[in-house]
Amino acid sequence: MASGVQIPCVFILDEEEGLNAFAAGFSPNEAVIGVTSGCVKTLTRDELAGVIAHEFSHILNGDMRLNIRLTGVLHGILVIALLGYTLIRSGIYSRSSGSRDGGGKIAIIFLGLFLMLIGYIGVFFAKLIKSAVSRQREYLADAAAVQFTRNPLGIANALKKIGGFIGGSRIQNARAEEMSHFFFANGMRSSFTYLMSTHPPLVERIQRIDPSFDGDFTKAPKSGKPDTGGRAGISGFAGEASIRANSEDIVSQVGTLSTENLEYASKLMDSLPQELKDATRTGVGSRAAIYAFLLSEDEKIREIQIQYLAHYGDPEVYGKTIQIEKAAENLSVEFRLPLSDVAISALRHISEKQYHVFIKDVQYLVRADGKIDLFEYALHKMIFRHLKPVFERTKPAPVKYNNIHSVLSHCEVLLSCLAHRGTDKEEEKNSAFRLAAGKIEGGDALKLLETKNCGLSALDRSLGELASSAPKVKKKIFESCVTCVVADGWITLKESEVLRIIADSLDCPLPPVMPGKFAPAATA
Repeated sequence: MASGVQIPCVFILDEEEGLNAFAAGFSPNEAVIGVTSGCVKTLTRDELAGVIAHEFSHILNGDMRLNIRLTGVLHGILVIALLGYTLIRSGIYSRSSGSRDGGGKIAIIFLGLFLMLIGYIGVFFAKLIKSAVSRQREYLADAAAVQFTRNPLGIANALKKIGGFIGGSRIQNARAEEMSHFFFANGMRSSFTYLMSTHPPLVERIQRIDPSFDGDFTKAPKSGKPDTGGRAGISGFAGEASIRANSEDIVSQVGTLSTENLEYASKLMDSLPQELKDATRTGVGSRAAIYAFLLSEDEKIREIQIQYLAHYGDPEVYGKTIQIEKAAENLSVEFRLPLSDVAISALRHISEKQYHVFIKDVQYLVRADGKIDLFEYALHKMIFRHLKPVFERTKPAPVKYNNIHSVLSHCEVLLSCLAHRGTDKEEEKNSAFRLAAGKIEGGDALKLLETKNCGLSALDRSLGELASSAPKVKKKIFESCVTCVVADGWITLKESEVLRIIADSLDCPLPPVMPGKFAPAATA
């Protein structure tokens, strides 16, 4: 919740007794974390939290994509050497019928030797680069783990246990070397040289976190207790029309996780009803929470929705929905989307049959009153975006647009939608639109569209196309969107929800917008 990233699935490597872990995936919202059974059996809760926080840092910082690219580059260079080896074998074992053929065989063998030499030299230097990059990313992830958990002894003691454990962090799988740079600690035998190691020395990593460590791994580490300190009550949009914000601060939070974000998320979770928090941790409860959030305030429509769930929904989920209905109804609007985000993580573990029933139920509840409001649109889009790839095996959309000029028409729709939702005053709409368009190359040619052309369906179509843009293009688009939203120096609850939709669609993890100085409530 604090980072704006979906909670990753965690898998246990049952056959690995070494103390290790890794993160993998093409994007933060599709990531998984693997933990060895040795970690689960040996580490304390605080130590395991430190390891998971380390891996989550790799997810948040995009290290997974970098690791996959490094693996691809290494294999590509290795293919050159393998091609050379194949040519040598074909030259040696092929039959020749004369001196000309014999000369051809020699040429093929020498070509093979040349390719093998080039390939293996390339692999050697590529491994040096991979190891150097990996070591630096490990230091950064260790520091981030301390920041996330606020408990330096957690990750420090986990590293100490690895040093004193008989099996260390060794991974037994035969393909471990290819993915050695993915792991929390060195998964291979000690390298003959530091230059070829994908991880810094354990002692050095520990001393950066715990300077008092003397390098003696025989001393059993003591479990540390996180110092969470006192927690004040949550503040936010509740009872207020808007909060103070500026575009630079919001954009700088994309893909980051600060102590302030963690504190805010902790306070937010503490302020929620316990029965709703408990519900979002299970498949049944998560579906019930989503249903409860979609129940209409209109009593007649709500009754129709409840009757539908009673007749066509899962009986257990229906019962849970009725049980938490009142708590969901009393929950402040600004908490519903973040809590729904948490619920979606649990929904990844329901069955395929349950998923299809759930989607059908959600669509009915959304359309029951004949219209779709912003929250319903945001929730519906969030559900489809994160669950459809899991249950319908859809592939990630390929990059279609590598420059901003290819998507200017969609940017025009997106910025127009934001400008119209930000204010009712035409002068302020035009000012916000022009300011945002100025952030885009070629934006001077864009024009503010009429309100009738800026509905949720138009927004949805444009977001669908913009999601196929290259990362550098997405960054420019999101910066212009933020500029449009906070052009007046304030951000409303509805504007923050729209920003979360856009950020999620563009794979730009955005933490919840934290309140600063409050603006006075708007008057009619």
